[in-house]
Amino acid sequence: MSKEDLLRNAGFKWHAMRCIWISTDARKIFSSEVVDDKSDAWLQNRLGAAVPNHEFWFFFTSPPDEAVLREILNELGMSSLKPVAAN
Repeated sequence: MSKEDLLRNAGFKWHAMRCIWISTDARKIFSSEVVDDKSDAWLQNRLGAAVPNHEFWFFFTSPPDEAVLREILNELGMSSLKPVAAN
């Protein structure tokens, strides 16, 4: 199974303009670069990790500034959550 299939099966949607995989239910975002760079096992581990209720996790090879993370949360209508650059 491809990494993209793993993400789709976990409920993630592709956001073409930002080149990221998003799941508001899981409160996680994966950049296309991190998905390409990391192993299948790494991705499966991160997909299974539980996010604290007040956080939203972002997985990037080089995390953007917190302002960008907050902008994404605002676009998703989830601005009350704390953006966390996870690894």
